[in-house]
Amino acid sequence: MGYISLVTGSSISRAGGELSSEHVDNTATDGEEHKLSPSAFASLKEYVTAVVGVSTLTIACWLLTPLTGYAAISLIFLLGVLLAGMVLSRGPVLLVAALSALSWNFLFIPPLFTLHIAKIEDALTFAAYFIIAITVGGLTAQLKAREHLAAQVQVAQESERLRKTLLDCVSHELKTPLSAIAAASQELSRQTANVHDSQILKDLADEIRDGSHRLNRVVNNLLDMNRL
Repeated sequence: MGYISLVTGSSISRAGGELSSEHVDNTATDGEEHKLSPSAFASLKEYVTAVVGVSTLTIACWLLTPLTGYAAISLIFLLGVLLAGMVLSRGPVLLVAALSALSWNFLFIPPLFTLHIAKIEDALTFAAYFIIAITVGGLTAQLKAREHLAAQVQVAQESERLRKTLLDCVSHELKTPLSAIAAASQELSRQTANVHDSQILKDLADEIRDGSHRLNRVVNNLLDMNRL
């Protein structure tokens, strides 16, 4: 009797802790999924960030041009596209790639302040840069989206594992008092004829009462944790 109560008390405490953990994890998971899931259309804030980022990078490159020359500026712009792909969605990344290519052409490739390119090698370099920037930006954005999807799958698997653990604990806690009540009831039925042995009847009645109390405690704990 005491052993059953000890097992019941420790197990329901463990179940309660795991249920609370699952509730907290699910709450955090909902927030993470809302935060991490890439939307089909990027927010206006990301496009503004892309424009501001390209503008800042262009100013920095303008200051570095006397030291590096205009050809090396393309590598700096390409690095900016790569970094943008790590923090922005696909649309803003492609915008960064396009704006950086146009900025490089208009402000750095001779003749300046025009989209016309005088040298064939500069035109080929510009075309290659534009293609590489668009490709790298798209691939980086896709990689970011896949990482988000993998994180969501991992969270879903962990949530499913916690759910199964909780169901196992709850199943055990419900079966234990129910089994005690059923056994005591059967024994009480067999002892009905022996009305002179009042101690046995009292023990069986106490067992049924204790089992009912344990079952009621399990149900109340589940209801309380569900309200958290």
